[in-house]
Amino acid sequence: AAATLLGAGGGVLLDHLTRPLTGDQGQLSQALVTMGLALLAADACNTLFGAAPRPVPPPTLLGGSVHLGAMGYPVYRLAFIAVGAVVAVGLHWVLRHTTTGLTLRAVIADPRMAAATGIRPTRVRAGAFAVGGALATAGGVLGAPILGPAPGADTTVLTLSLVVVVIGGTGSVLTILAAALLVGQVQTTGVLAAPLAAPFALFTVMVVVLVLAHRGSPQARLR
Repeated sequence: AAATLLGAGGGVLLDHLTRPLTGDQGQLSQALVTMGLALLAADACNTLFGAAPRPVPPPTLLGGSVHLGAMGYPVYRLAFIAVGAVVAVGLHWVLRHTTTGLTLRAVIADPRMAAATGIRPTRVRAGAFAVGGALATAGGVLGAPILGPAPGADTTVLTLSLVVVVIGGTGSVLTILAAALLVGQVQTTGVLAAPLAAPFALFTVMVVVLVLAHRGSPQARLR
């Protein structure tokens, strides 16, 4: 709980730090600034806490494994998947079926028009960053026993997150979830079938999706 609150505060701070740098230049500039700050924060953490990996054991209650058919699965990983599914469904419901989600989508689509209707885009943006920071921190805490806190883990997660967003787009939580599942399957299958080619397979899928999306865009059809 404390880490989640700290993450929410960090999200609000990130909003205030990036707002003067990004202005109205769009999501790409915001993503680049965020990744740059994340790299700086990672170097600062390495300096302060050292670069040695820190193994984190799962809670005793969720230790062990269960057998599903002929395969054994760690209980903690199954619990992690369940939490991720609940968060995905909850986010989809909030964004599509609540006033809060409607307000957020309006601010993302056209901040000036939203402001003209009485909405305060700065507050909505700060709230979105707070929720995003809280979820990112909760995901990091829950994922620590699986990934293991170590130098480079942040870069791996950021890269995979970027690939998921590129493949799934930003229009729906469900498409993001489908993209995340696709990335997981490609990465797992690639590691088992061809470990050296696994990273290339992942980015090949991303390139194919980008090409198909471009061909299906209205601008491409007009040419």
